[in-house]
Amino acid sequence: MDLYMTKDRLQQFCDELGIKGEAAARVLHNAANTGYSAIKQHFPGLFSADTSKEAQEAIEKILNTEGAAADDGFAVMTVFLAAALHTRGLYSQAGISGKIFVDTMGFFKRVLEENTIAYGRLCFDRANWFRRQIAMVIFRLGTLEFEMRIMEEGDTAGFPGEKNVPVLSVHIPNDAVLTRPELDKSYKMAAQFFTKYYPDFKYRNIYCSTWLLSPVLKDLLPAHSRILEFQSDFKITATHENDSFIYWLYLTKKKIEDYSELPEDTSLRRTVKKHLLDGGKIGSASGYINTGV
Repeated sequence: MDLYMTKDRLQQFCDELGIKGEAAARVLHNAANTGYSAIKQHFPGLFSADTSKEAQEAIEKILNTEGAAADDGFAVMTVFLAAALHTRGLYSQAGISGKIFVDTMGFFKRVLEENTIAYGRLCFDRANWFRRQIAMVIFRLGTLEFEMRIMEEGDTAGFPGEKNVPVLSVHIPNDAVLTRPELDKSYKMAAQFFTKYYPDFKYRNIYCSTWLLSPVLKDLLPAHSRILEFQSDFKITATHENDSFIYWLYLTKKKIEDYSELPEDTSLRRTVKKHLLDGGKIGSASGYINTGV
């Protein structure tokens, strides 16, 4: 870990990812001033899908106990940036391109940008999610992210009654471009990537669970909507009543009790807000693309 926890290496990596200003300064401050000796034993566990959750939880518990929680998660983020530098070596050993590495690790900057809006301050709160990028379970391939995942119950993945179904789970970054050419490019990249680098992962289909698949949106959005273009690829297998879409669409961590408080600065936000004020719901849905793999 000490190999990566240096000012020069972390500064260079922050520059590469576009993490600048106060965020980069706080990373470098933590690298120089936070005692990381207690987490060294857990650091190697971050690089295996089997142990990454346990390692991540142990690291967060130790750092938060030592008062790093007051640092808005930057002590933890500094560890994960150092871990990502180790993961870069694993990419190189596997022959995976540097561009895919940088695209995948762009998650750091997106989280900081999202949280600045949602919380009103810089903070890092998604180590539980980012451990998957570190352990090389999630990769950004074009405009979408793909996660190698084993579904404990296969119903929503299109395999009713089955358990332990391997799928590629799609995640949609907040800067994803959901046009037909970009979507097709991502699906093609994923097929080629996992066939080449993970031939033993025999995924059954491409799966997704998101508010963007909610059937309600078909009645709200114009036919040329990029969201509906994305939806058109999936066969919906389940719908869910929840309000998780509020965070992803409006980027707020506030408990919204009055929908009139929601912003109206985009046509999508205005449309959904009106629907909610009229008593409607959005929810989310799960579905799959049959890849034939």
